[in-house]
Formats: sequence, C-alpha cells, structure tokens
Amino acid sequence: MEDFFAIPEEKLKYTARALRKELIARGWTDVKAVCSKMALLLFATRPDGKKIRFSPCTPYATSKFATIIADDKLASYTLLKEAGINQPETIRLNLDKTKWREELAELLAKHERIVVKPVGGAHGRSVTVNIESVDEALEAAFACGDDVIAQEQLEGDEIEVRAICIGYKFSGAYKRIPAAVEGDGEHTILELIDIENREKRGEAYGEKLAQINYDAAKDYLEKNHIDTARVPAVGEKVRVMKICNSGAGGTMEYTELDPERIAIAEKAAKTADLPVVGVDFYGDKVIEINAGPSLYHPTGDKWAMHSIEAYVDYLEQL
Repeated sequence: MEDFFAIPEEKLKYTARALRKELIARGWTDVKAVCSKMALLLFATRPDGKKIRFSPCTPYATSKFATIIADDKLASYTLLKEAGINQPETIRLNLDKTKWREELAELLAKHERIVVKPVGGAHGRSVTVNIESVDEALEAAFACGDDVIAQEQLEGDEIEVRAICIGYKFSGAYKRIPAAVEGDGEHTILELIDIENREKRGEAYGEKLAQINYDAAKDYLEKNHIDTARVPAVGEKVRVMKICNSGAGGTMEYTELDPERIAIAEKAAKTADLPVVGVDFYGDKVIEINAGPSLYHPTGDKWAMHSIEAYVDYLEQL
C-alpha cells in the first residue's frame, strides 16, 4: 500500500486529488491506497478513530450486485422501467445477429435517429449517436461486440443534466455541456480542435479540459452539415461533439434542479440501491445511471468541491 497523502498529483485523477485535499482538511489519518489500473482503493482512519474502506467515488456500503446492474445498461434500463421512471425507448439486439437488421429498421421507423451502444461500458466509449440509416446502425452495432442495445435519440436542444445523489439524497446537479471550440477569426473549426488539444487540453479526468477526439468531432460536424472549413468569428463558440462527457472534452456547470427531477433522481438511487450515484437527465427522461460518478466537477467555482464535501460528510456518518 502507498501513503495516499504522499502520492504525486500527476498520478491521481482530479476527483482523487480533490478528495485527498478534503480528507487532509478534516483530519483523516493513516490513509493508505492500493493503486491499480482497475481502481484506486482507500483504507483510512476517520477523525473519530473508525477505520473504513472506500474509493474516491464509491463507499463500501455499495453492493457488488448494485454496481453490476448500474454498469449493465440493459439491466439498469429494465430496473428503472419497472419502477415507472421515464426513459428513452430501448431494445436489446437479439443474440442472433441475423435479426439485427430487422430490429434496427423497426426502431428507426419509429424514431428519426437512434443511438447504439454496448450493454456494458462507460465514459461514452463505443457509443454511436446520430444514426439515421439501418446500414449505419448495423455497422455501429457490430463494432460494439455481441451484447448491444439501441435506443431512440432524444431530439431538441436540451442540455444534459447530471444529478448527484449521496446517501440516497439529492446533493447537486450539473449541466454537462458538449465540447466546443472558440473562434479566433483566423483558423477553421478543425484547426481550432488541433490548437485546443495542443494548448488547452490534456488527459481525461486529469486536467480541467480533456482532449477532443478529432475523428469523432469531424464525424459529428459532417453529420450535422457543419462546414469544417469555416473560420468562426472571434469569440464564437462551435459545438464539436454530440456526447457531453467531460472525459470527451465536455464541460460542467452547476445548475438548480426542479423538485420533480430531484424526486426522480432519489427514486432512481433507491431503486438501484446505490448510495452514491449519478443520474443523467435529458429533459424529463433518465438516460443513464452511474455507480461511480466523478464527484469533483471542474466548474471553476465554489461548486467544484460541493459533491466531494457531501461525500466526506456521508463517509463520516457510516
């Protein structure tokens, strides 16, 4: 084990850095860490002398089964649907791949565009959005592997919102804003992506702004008929990604949430049996739950540490 307080900053993701800062401020002691590619696991002594184990985003009170359900998009969709929580229409593609074309065609007949993603996965990996044709849907599905879901793509100009619940209670909500570049009056949109990646962006979840995937951005721009050779005016913001994950270059902004969605988020937390959870909304529909959401939010204001502080409050009560 390593002394968590002695691990260099560059070895930690920003949630772990923020958590360490809060633990030190509150007088936690003997905090040891097991660092691996799978997880960062912490063994610590609280100020009251009680020894507990946890991760930067997950308390020991979280059951393995609840985590499995949250990580399985089909299982979590089914669980929330049975609880009456409003979600986009979702289907699991048949294990017999010869039936995929028919299933995808049927879903596309009902919805203008669809999303295809693996049943397991996180951080927007292997997710294909803006699918308008069966051939395109098939290509995306085969790229996901054997266990695949497809769902309606919610239309409109809504900003995705993540509600954080800690101890099954609503803690705060954050707008998840897709990656954008800012015009300088000299460079094209694609050139601006390269410049930002070199000068302003770094490792996902390690820096305030993560790198923008050039190919994914180009695909999004072309599918939305945005001229990639256009030179945006000085200060003009141009959205370049569909997905809004901060790990894909998106940004976050604290926001107030209405009582109706707060109640839905808390219901989702209790239904999924997840004491710490991120519940993602698009409008009034829940599009995903996350068992280990990032609790440090790079908002650049007082709300950046809000969920970290609430998390340590919760750990101190266990």
